[in-house]
Amino acid sequence: LHCEAVTQGGADLLDLWAEFEQRLRKGSQEGEAPFDVFVLQVGRGEVDRQACVPLLESLELNYAPLLREHNPQCRVLLYQTWADPHDPRGEESRRADG
Repeated sequence: LHCEAVTQGGADLLDLWAEFEQRLRKGSQEGEAPFDVFVLQVGRGEVDRQACVPLLESLELNYAPLLREHNPQCRVLLYQTWADPHDPRGEESRRADG
């Protein structure tokens, strides 16, 4: 099992696209086995509401074609956190509301 992470504090998929693409293309050129699973964080609840449309467009137009090219059989898990851990505005009331 091989695991790798591309993380950058405060970055989203739009910020990480160039690094992500470069990593996959480099690995393919060097003959690395393709990844079977990708886990992508797609936002932080209310904090990223205005970034929703560009983020979805990036997933559809950038990430999806590259992932299909890289390994058409791969699985993709998208997840969204409840809130930014450094900006818990409204978190208490969201938990209370269930």
